[in-house]
Amino acid sequence: MSHIKASTALAAIARQNTRSFIHGNFGAKSTVSHHGFTNRTASSKIHAALEALRHNYSTFNSFAHTGYRSGNVAIDASTQVRSTGEYNSRILALKREGDLIGVEREFNRMKSEGVALTTYTYNLVLDAHASLRSVGHKSFRLLEVYTEMLNMGIVPDNFTYMVTVRGLSKRDVEVNFLLETLENLPWKTSKFDDEFYKRLESLRSEGNLDHAMSIFESTRIRNNVHYDLETCNSLLHALAVNGRTVEALVVFQYIEAQQMQPSASTYASLIQAYGMIGDTGSASDCLREYETIVQRLPQHDPNFLYCALIAAYVKNGEISEAIDVIEKRMPENNVASNVTNYYHLIKELCKKGYYDVAHEWYGKMSMEECLPLPNRAIHETLLFHYSLADKYKEATEVYEKMVKADIIPRYNELAAYIYASIENDPDRVCDLIDRAIKDNMVPDIPLIEHVVSGLIDSGRNVAALKIFDNMIQLVLCRGLGYTLSKLNLIADSLLNDSRITLEDALALMIIYANTSTNTSYNTANSSMHHARRNFRFSHAMNNALLDKYIYTKDQYGPPPLSKREYGLLFKAAIGQTHDEHTPTTAETFTKRIFSILEDSKLHNALPTRKLSDKIHQHLLQTCGPEVAQNWAALTSTDSIRWPTAEEIRESDKLYHLCCQTTTVDSALVVKKVRDMIAGSVYPTPEVMGHAIRNVGKAKNIERSKELFDIALEVANVWNNSLKNHAIYLARNNMVISYATVGNIEEALSLYYQVLENGQALDSNAYASLLLAESDKVFDEADIAINMYKEAKQFNVKLNLYFYNVLISKVGKARKSDYVWEIYKDMKSNGIQPNAITYGALITACIRVRSEEHAVQLFKEMETSPNVQARIGPYNSMIQFYTWDLQDRSKALYYFDQLKARGMRPTEHTWKLLIDAYAAIEPYDMQSAMTLFDQMRKEEVYPAPTHFASLIYAYGMKQNNIESAIDTFESIFTEHKLRPDESAYQALFESLIEHQRLGQAEDYRRRMLEDDKVHTTPYIENLFIRGYGDVGHWEKAEAIFLAMKDTDHKEKGTVLREPSTYEVMVKAYVKNGKVREAKRVAELLERKEFPTTVKESVANLLC
Repeated sequence: MSHIKASTALAAIARQNTRSFIHGNFGAKSTVSHHGFTNRTASSKIHAALEALRHNYSTFNSFAHTGYRSGNVAIDASTQVRSTGEYNSRILALKREGDLIGVEREFNRMKSEGVALTTYTYNLVLDAHASLRSVGHKSFRLLEVYTEMLNMGIVPDNFTYMVTVRGLSKRDVEVNFLLETLENLPWKTSKFDDEFYKRLESLRSEGNLDHAMSIFESTRIRNNVHYDLETCNSLLHALAVNGRTVEALVVFQYIEAQQMQPSASTYASLIQAYGMIGDTGSASDCLREYETIVQRLPQHDPNFLYCALIAAYVKNGEISEAIDVIEKRMPENNVASNVTNYYHLIKELCKKGYYDVAHEWYGKMSMEECLPLPNRAIHETLLFHYSLADKYKEATEVYEKMVKADIIPRYNELAAYIYASIENDPDRVCDLIDRAIKDNMVPDIPLIEHVVSGLIDSGRNVAALKIFDNMIQLVLCRGLGYTLSKLNLIADSLLNDSRITLEDALALMIIYANTSTNTSYNTANSSMHHARRNFRFSHAMNNALLDKYIYTKDQYGPPPLSKREYGLLFKAAIGQTHDEHTPTTAETFTKRIFSILEDSKLHNALPTRKLSDKIHQHLLQTCGPEVAQNWAALTSTDSIRWPTAEEIRESDKLYHLCCQTTTVDSALVVKKVRDMIAGSVYPTPEVMGHAIRNVGKAKNIERSKELFDIALEVANVWNNSLKNHAIYLARNNMVISYATVGNIEEALSLYYQVLENGQALDSNAYASLLLAESDKVFDEADIAINMYKEAKQFNVKLNLYFYNVLISKVGKARKSDYVWEIYKDMKSNGIQPNAITYGALITACIRVRSEEHAVQLFKEMETSPNVQARIGPYNSMIQFYTWDLQDRSKALYYFDQLKARGMRPTEHTWKLLIDAYAAIEPYDMQSAMTLFDQMRKEEVYPAPTHFASLIYAYGMKQNNIESAIDTFESIFTEHKLRPDESAYQALFESLIEHQRLGQAEDYRRRMLEDDKVHTTPYIENLFIRGYGDVGHWEKAEAIFLAMKDTDHKEKGTVLREPSTYEVMVKAYVKNGKVREAKRVAELLERKEFPTTVKESVANLLC
């Protein structure tokens, strides 16, 4: 390419730099060309990644290939090759079949079964990801697999580098295209849906090209690495698309240095690269160079190179030059122009805003016989850009021609036109949405949001509701749970719109009612089922509906509504009483519900029996028996039936169906119940409660809730006293179901209903509620004690399960007096402790350092003939003497007792033994190290947590920080494990203790870069304390502010523990920032944290 070198100073300068770069002398000094373009070195980020990569390669090259282990599992050498070979053959076959999921499945199975992974294995998987993944598919694991390969210490070969660089480059081009497309879709903005923004951010953060270039830079000078032309072209194309021309020239120089013949794709990318920086002269020269050698190249379509030059000219405002490419240059070189050339011309003209020129060429193509007719792509690009440029007349002209030619536009192009129609021709929007659905498209939520809002703005309420209803039916039929949940938010906003009438609001509510009761739709996937369950009236919707009802009644009198519509008003009135922010008072509810009843009577629209009974029960709970009796007298009569002999027999059969909690067939239980009811044979309340509880314990909460609803309905069949008992049993057992799956809000709601009715839960329900509370609150001991007192007050018969949970909760809070009181009460009630009870009691003693009581209880447990030994209490005693009392001999005594009982030590047991030798004076590191071999003999493989014990012992106990660091590094370099949070925490604590905060920061950055390891509140607390100790309170504050409160549910955030507030206050106080310390203390005071923590912080400020 001699005349390219001579014709442009930019190319000459860049080539000189690239030569230096290839020989390792590419300096940081910039050289500016006459075009004003700066030829810079690769970014510092790439250089940093490059250095890290080089370090890794030197490390990986030192690994022995013969001793590779997957995870912690040793591989038998005699079977390694055969097993690996079999798996590799399977993966290869699946790759050839195009089954990427199957490749991943076999790859994961290899790892889980401990089969040795080789370079060839990873090459197969990498190649499968690079070649089989569908364009546009969100999952892109190529880089993840490559990084895993490096972390596993498996040395890449030439093919590894080529397939990874090629795959990353292609993905980057794909991401670039997606971003260019998505960033130009104005209807994607939504106040309800942030997934669009998250996707954009995710795409922007992938950094595929940086990784590809880093790998290429670090390996291209190796003698054993040679990149083929296809890989170089892929990388060159990605660099060109991103306008990274200097680096593109580096790749081109490599092609020349390797004496490879550039292909047509090579020249096309160079043309694009120059066009991106405004150097159309060099772009033209590249094409001229191509034209001189085109005869020597393999057969190809030359049009795409001319398209690249056309795009370069238009991008830089040189329109006549772009047209000359088609009209002069192509004929001069015997290249026939086709529709593709005109498409690229029109597309680039539209992108740069030259709409008149684009439309002129569109007209010429439609009219002049010598030109090709516009194809689908030209119609779509014009429709899209005209719609977004507020050229609605032109967009409509194009759309009508597409309809006439039976051309179905793609979704984004049609959506852009729909979006433009909202303002320009709203009457057309419904037909366009229908057309989209007919053409098998699903309009996205933000578009529907804009459409509905726009139609309401123009007074087309009926049309807006029609579109909303059609969308719901569409997503129900297709099982699109996520879309349904987002429609819920739009409906909430819609109903609260003052321009929506009562008639409109009720129509919307009926849509809701149909959605929640119709079971014929696709609910096979869990997201759809969850969305269906949550597609219900919100408090705001209830308020809005009743406000519209009151307004309409005041203006026009009681509205003539149907039974179903009045039913919706009744339900909304009940819903208002459950509003957690502004619940309706009992007096207001009574007045409103009877007013609606009076209006419904005028129009012969009394509530159904089921709804009437529900209102009766609600009135009984909130307004008292007198009001409830008044309602009953006006609406219905009570039944006086008791269960028949047949019902008791059938209920006994139902009981046996659900007597096994873990194996209960939930669907069969529900079917049995429904079959009984269909034959007017009703299950007894006790058996219904049993079914609700056991189906819930089997984690099938939807079926459990279904049974709960049936139980409430069936309760109306019985005599009043039995009816009340049936409702109690249903609620009590549904509390257990909700608590089992962690749905504490629903569990507490039913719990309060039971209390409001003057009743209490049974022992199992209280215990289940306490267990579910543990993940939600910090003062669980106080809650446990209050529930215990409540249960005693109601004379609830407490069982062993409840006592075990209670002792555990109270013991954790170091309330030893309460523990002994509870234990004494338990024994006085004739309930004998089991191993779990003793474990909880011993733990409670250990927490208050009561050695005498702990030993006494342990001996009592060992001598009790009815208690089966468990390892937990033994570990607790070993931990007590290791961590708290620092008595190695006694710790080893309990280990010997454990072995004598024939129990197998757990991973935690071994960790405690390592602590006993390494962290208790006199330190015995030789014995500590011997434990690792002993573990392996007993088939317990060392994990990072065991090395964390050594790190802590060296750094915090033995004052040997260098050994602590060496031990941490050895986790990966020698033992091929990934350091986990415990290892990092031990290292951070040691480094901070030894005033090596800067080094701790370096390791923290390393930890945060590892997507498999996540920081914890305790690690963050260490840095807050460390920064506070050395006067860097601003850095401590930054960490504290980056953490979130405990009610924050965003994935990936670090939550503040109570101790976080305390350590932050200490850091402020130590640095004289009392005002800031008080602000944090005020935050703490508003939290539901233990009183002891709040008092401790308050004392710091005294």
